[in-house]
Amino acid sequence: MVRLGMEGYFVCWDTKAANYGRIKNMSDLKRRAGKEVSGYGGTVVSSLKPVLDELRVGAGDLLVVLSDGEWREGEDEAREFIRRYKCSKMLVTTRHKRGGFDLVVEVK
Repeated sequence: MVRLGMEGYFVCWDTKAANYGRIKNMSDLKRRAGKEVSGYGGTVVSSLKPVLDELRVGAGDLLVVLSDGEWREGEDEAREFIRRYKCSKMLVTTRHKRGGFDLVVEVK
C-alpha cells in the first residue's frame, strides 16, 4: 500500500470558478468542494485565470484538470492558455483529449 501525502488547492469550475481553497487532506476536499459548479454548455478554461493567478500556480506545482473536454474556447486558444502556466499539467478526460498538457489520461 502506498500512502500519498496531499496538500494543495482545489478549484470547482465550469464557466467560472465556483469554489476554491487550500486543502491538507482528502477530508478537507470532501468537506469543502461541494457539489455545485456553474454553467453547462461548454467549460470556459480561461475562467481559471483569476484563481490560478491568485494562488500563484507555477513551477513545482501540479495542475490536474478533470473534464469531459467540452470547452467553449477553440482548441488553439485553450492550448495557449494552459501553456502559460509553468507547472506540470495533467488532463483527465472522459471524452475529448486536449493539447497543452504534459499528460492526458482518457477514462472510459
